[in-house]
Amino acid sequence: MLELQKQLPQGELATELGGVHQKLDELLEIHVRPMAYRLFPSILRRGLIPALQSLSDQVEEILCIELVLDERLVQKERADSGLIPEQTRLAVYRIAEEALTNVVKHARAKKAIIELKQNSSNWLTLSVRDEGQGFDTTATPGGLGLAIMLDYATVVGGTCVTRSTRGKGTEVMAVLPF
Repeated sequence: MLELQKQLPQGELATELGGVHQKLDELLEIHVRPMAYRLFPSILRRGLIPALQSLSDQVEEILCIELVLDERLVQKERADSGLIPEQTRLAVYRIAEEALTNVVKHARAKKAIIELKQNSSNWLTLSVRDEGQGFDTTATPGGLGLAIMLDYATVVGGTCVTRSTRGKGTEVMAVLPF
């Protein structure tokens, strides 16, 4: 578009193209970039561990977060930020994000624990748990958030379950291959 604008004589059409170009830049900056970030947060390019640390830092203003990480996995990912496939990184991040959102919205908890570990057969286990008010999983219909977490896990060939007991808290556990 800039090339076309340079070729046109100074006048009304060139001015119009300049205005369109400016509006497209604004659209990109205001709407498209934030949407792209929401789809795939750029921190995930640095690795899953930095992304989970960033997520816990963001939520810590509202909720005390304990982040428990498998040290072997931390070392491996530090050496190779692409160790965990992109889709799995995104799934783990989004499941943790949704689970923390549910803790903040519903649990009335003061603390949440995010635990990530690798078992010997190249599967990741993510656990997000709280000691909040809990809920009866048999009496409460699954909400959109629970369905989204299950979808993220299923897409990469994993599973995600939510366990909760009234008065004792909730745990979201996802097991994902990598």
